[in-house]
Amino acid sequence: MILLTAAALHLSAKGLSQTITFNGKDVPLDEVFKAIKKQTGYTVIYNSDQFGNTPPLSVNAINTPLRDFLQTVLLKLPFEYSIENTTIFISRKKASNNKPAVVISSEQPRSLIDVTGRVLNENGESVAGANIAIKGSTISANAKNDGSFQLNGVDENATLVITGINIETFEIKVNGRTDIGVVRAKIKFTTQDEVTINAGYYTTTAKLNTGSINKITGNDIERQPVANPILALQGLAPGLLIRERNGLPGAMVDVQIRGQNSLLQGNQPLYIIDGVPYGLGGLYGSSSITSITTQGITSPFINLNAADIKSIEVLKDADATAVYGSRGANGVILITTKRAKGNGLNFSANVSRGQARASRLLHFMNTEQYLEMRREAFNNDGRAINLINAPDLLIWDTIRYTDWQKKFQGGTAIQNDIQLGLDGGNVQTSFRLNAGYHDETTVLPGDFSNKRISVSLGVSHKSVNQKFNTTITTYYNSDNLGLPQFDIGSLLYLLPPNHPDLLDSSGKLIWKYGAYNISINPFSYLFQKRKGAFENLVSNATFSYMIWPGLTAKLSMGYNRIQSDEITTHPISSQNPAANPYNYSDFSTTLSKNWISEPQLEFSRKIGNGRITALVGASWQEVITTVSRIQAGYYPTEDLMETIAAAGSILLSGADDTKYRYQAAFGRINYNWKDKYLLNITGRRDGSSRFGPGKQYANFMAAGSAWIFSEEKFINKALPWVNLGKLRFSYGITGNDQIGNYSYLNTWDLSARSYQGVVGVVPVTPFNPDYAWEEVRKLELGLDLNILSNRIQLTVDYFNNLSRKQLISYTLPQQTGFSFVKKNIDARIQNSGVEAVINVAILRNKKYSWNTSINFTRAINKLLAFPDLENSTYRDNYVIGKSLSIFKLYDYQGVDPQTGVITYNGTNSLTDRTVLLNPDPAFYGGIKSVFQYKNFSFTVLFNYAKQKGPNYLQTAPTPGGMYNQPVQVLERWQKAGDIAKFQKYTTTSSAAGMAWSSYFSKSSGSYSDATYLRLNNASFSYAFNQKWLNNIKVKEITLFVQGQNLFIISKYIGDPEVKSAIATPTLKRFVSGIRVNL
Repeated sequence: MILLTAAALHLSAKGLSQTITFNGKDVPLDEVFKAIKKQTGYTVIYNSDQFGNTPPLSVNAINTPLRDFLQTVLLKLPFEYSIENTTIFISRKKASNNKPAVVISSEQPRSLIDVTGRVLNENGESVAGANIAIKGSTISANAKNDGSFQLNGVDENATLVITGINIETFEIKVNGRTDIGVVRAKIKFTTQDEVTINAGYYTTTAKLNTGSINKITGNDIERQPVANPILALQGLAPGLLIRERNGLPGAMVDVQIRGQNSLLQGNQPLYIIDGVPYGLGGLYGSSSITSITTQGITSPFINLNAADIKSIEVLKDADATAVYGSRGANGVILITTKRAKGNGLNFSANVSRGQARASRLLHFMNTEQYLEMRREAFNNDGRAINLINAPDLLIWDTIRYTDWQKKFQGGTAIQNDIQLGLDGGNVQTSFRLNAGYHDETTVLPGDFSNKRISVSLGVSHKSVNQKFNTTITTYYNSDNLGLPQFDIGSLLYLLPPNHPDLLDSSGKLIWKYGAYNISINPFSYLFQKRKGAFENLVSNATFSYMIWPGLTAKLSMGYNRIQSDEITTHPISSQNPAANPYNYSDFSTTLSKNWISEPQLEFSRKIGNGRITALVGASWQEVITTVSRIQAGYYPTEDLMETIAAAGSILLSGADDTKYRYQAAFGRINYNWKDKYLLNITGRRDGSSRFGPGKQYANFMAAGSAWIFSEEKFINKALPWVNLGKLRFSYGITGNDQIGNYSYLNTWDLSARSYQGVVGVVPVTPFNPDYAWEEVRKLELGLDLNILSNRIQLTVDYFNNLSRKQLISYTLPQQTGFSFVKKNIDARIQNSGVEAVINVAILRNKKYSWNTSINFTRAINKLLAFPDLENSTYRDNYVIGKSLSIFKLYDYQGVDPQTGVITYNGTNSLTDRTVLLNPDPAFYGGIKSVFQYKNFSFTVLFNYAKQKGPNYLQTAPTPGGMYNQPVQVLERWQKAGDIAKFQKYTTTSSAAGMAWSSYFSKSSGSYSDATYLRLNNASFSYAFNQKWLNNIKVKEITLFVQGQNLFIISKYIGDPEVKSAIATPTLKRFVSGIRVNL
């Protein structure tokens, strides 16, 4: 029987005490191990069968280093120990040359063999460090990083006992086999103290955590073939809402944690990569980066390689985020990259290739349907058809058909990925080096792609006496993004299905068809290419030194440099000759440098039956952002259009140079009494350069507490099936400084007019030193419950956040000479809701396993107060008691059966917009299932949302004009008495035309139910048999197939995530590959 003792407090070694004070006489050995658990938090793993005849011990130690203590305890015993990270393995001392002890027996001698194998968990992941012991013998070995092991001198009829931190103990008979192949271990569902959580400035465990933190592992991310790792978080964490704006490479991703906290200011969470803030200060804003039309700007996370990510933690409540002060008001996302394990030299390779196509495309009319619509529209209007108003009917080929949507969005994107890794080292020093290459094309016609090269290096070192530790990580990425000037989906309506060719036989644009002039040629925008070169460097160095037991000094320094250089060319060949075109290019350069330094002091000491842990630190940060935009024109040739110096004219169209400085002092104190009662208090004093004198500093704090009631004896007795029960409470106040730089200063701008050739300046905003931090108050109640041998794990959270002191732009009278001033008002915003996560081990035996996790979020956003809202310029945007996201819409009443014209319940003024539509999801979440059978693994991930959004008709032109329409428009009114979904066709600005063009897009008719259930990811893998791999000296070969965005169940017409008929839909991907470890 294997005992896993001292599993609690599985913290990083930097924050744990490494000394022991123990005084005991004639105590069992397991009591000594329990003392190690209580005082250090180190996990101790051993086989209790080996200690059956061990005599009691008498030990007297005061503040003795852990290693010295273990050596003293085990000195006269036939045992040895090894320490890996914060886990202590106890095993029998190995006999010389790994030969078994001599056993005198009357039985016939049995054959001794050497046995090899590999230990994987049910997800196909290697179980590094697993202990493989011969039952009833002194021989044992630990698995390597890839899970492989070798035991020499094994009885051919022996039984192997396999143990590990995160797996269930199990036995397997040798039965004469020299290679037992891959053995699958069940993932252990024990207490949550084995799940280590990164809380930013400190590390805790799921059991002892007092805040609301969700952890997503690197395995969950790598299963998903997406270039942007943030997209891989969809459906994996409650309270985290993620939306991709379109299906083009590098598309911006909207991320929100527990709702919108601010009326007008930043609502994005804080991103931290290995201790370095990332994307801070609007590095990728529309003011600094060429945008892909209104569909989105380039996401900074295309610069991250998912293969380098070890885990991502999402911090949500005040207890978890307050240590980050104002920067964490909207939540924090911590990204931790992978580290070497320091167990020999390992080489890995991962190669994959796949393809992608647009999902949920609209179905437009074919030529016959389109021409029928056009003729009917002219007939309804009583208009005659002529060459000017109907070239599609009289000039163009009426039997020609081109599916323009398929032409422009129906291509196949190709995706290639290569990852090469090398790691190694020993207990003291280890390293990890990884290089990645990603190449992805688009579904659009033309040579457009996203190519990324990344290199990451991590080095860790700790001194022999364990007092000094250092970790240095560096991540570099170079990304080349080539796209058209903008997403051309908005032009699809402009092309009738019988429209003539847009390109001639030589590939040049056609602008004239007979006597008909083509005003817009969508291919022209494909000729106007946008090229972006992005470089990203993230580097962090952390040093720690244990001054004396329980007191550690730490220094973390980080640097992030992001540079983007973008060029959009507008060659003559892409322009209409009738417009007197000339060659010109737009150049945009953004350089952001961000450094941060954070000294810290950590203290930990056991006091009585409790342990007190304290942290104090300071933070200095500076972000310098430089932006320049130049338009260069009149190039003599198109070949020189990417060089500014070759232009005939150069115009500086914009420039910006900003500096943001931030400093803070912070502290944390935590008290843990008998792993039963927990209290965590955090405080921070923030200083920001974004506020004026006297308002630059503010104080924020939070408190979190927890009662682990399952540790109570009366609970254990009354509810023995409860393995873990914990109640959590937290409350805190933080601020928000995502307001832009220099807003408190008196600002000026260039005038649109000039006098005698001199351009003047005009005032924009007056000096206002009084505006201050927005404030967010967060309240949380939580329950964690594990039952039935931890086979069912449930977490439920209730949150209620209140935002105050909102900063808005307040319009000023013209006589002041200024347009507006930013000021704080007593507007209040509430975000409240419920989150739930349930994990269930449905099936578990030697061959099969099936585990399912479901998360659910119900979040409600409300504007509780806004002083004098009805008399402000915001009266048409907000309503007291409603979400900040609402749309005020005309009340769509359908089609009048007598006239065939759309009707509304009033369209005379803005006050007639009486329908309040909330696009926020009523609820959303995800479902993940992992199936395992021997060497096969299959994982599916669903995400879902109940919501409303703009439908495919919102951007559609009036049905009947010379524009194609979705086939749904065929269900139209044709004669009096018809009950139809769509009004009669028209070509004019008649009553029917005005009803559509002037009001429909602003009415409730242009919004629909966008509820969906999507198979977001499916992953299948097969790991080759270890016996065969040993013959070719390979540790692992795994084949895998992955699919992303595979299907959607929804009544919504189009993509319910993008919710736009003119944007390229998200892509359906299929990828296959191979992973090899040597």
